[in-house]
Amino acid sequence: MTDRTLSVLQYLSTGQKFGADFVNARVLSPLSVYVHLAELEAQGLIAGAPEELRPGEVRPPRRTYSITHRGITALAEHGARQ
Repeated sequence: MTDRTLSVLQYLSTGQKFGADFVNARVLSPLSVYVHLAELEAQGLIAGAPEELRPGEVRPPRRTYSITHRGITALAEHGARQ
């Protein structure tokens, strides 16, 4: 597991996040945030979904990310090896 993947999984272990949260917390760079999140989503380590907008909100929904069971398992296995 790469350091970047480990950082993302650790960050998501505290709860659901928006893509911009990873940049604001300096977990991922603005240039690679969505590429890396898409890769982890494809691997099944995280899940992404559009946020639910409140009635009357007119804007594109942001995407929220959460760690999956597979991601939790990978994080725990990595911790056990150290």
